[in-house]
Amino acid sequence: MFKTMSRLIVRMLPLLMLALLARAQATSSVLPPNDQALYMSFFKFHHSLSVSVEGRKALDAGRGVRYERSVAHKLRVRDDEQAKLAAISHQYVADLTKWQDELTAYVISVRSRQQPPQSAVLGQFDQRRQHMLTTALTAAGNVLTPNSWAGLRAFINGEFRMNVMRVPLPAVSAKP
Repeated sequence: MFKTMSRLIVRMLPLLMLALLARAQATSSVLPPNDQALYMSFFKFHHSLSVSVEGRKALDAGRGVRYERSVAHKLRVRDDEQAKLAAISHQYVADLTKWQDELTAYVISVRSRQQPPQSAVLGQFDQRRQHMLTTALTAAGNVLTPNSWAGLRAFINGEFRMNVMRVPLPAVSAKP
């Protein structure tokens, strides 16, 4: 009996794995070009990448500079513009962190009074988040040369986009 069950499991396992893979692919998708979530993901990614670059430069200046050049090349921006882009990414992440803290504080506050969050207030938070992204994108467009800005957008909407997936989250209860 045990051998029969083991054989059945071994035979069914590849089919189960294919079914799970198909379901995962059906529930996740590549973000469309120029999607806000794509640019938000890029600025967060670039913030972390820039911290890594700065850390390498602190450990070994020569290697750090070479690493920074390779990052700039990969992102299709000029070497001297990498630091400008890093400053924009750092500011965006700092603003986003502050925004998330304020949103969390608001939700905790209304839930402590056993009330649901007001949709108008949540809408204002969303507008602020969108404004932060627009500000970061405008700043990048203003500080980068036209060729670098076009190259960066091509990188974000091409190679970077292919590595960022939208995965739907399960529904969350509105109850506190």
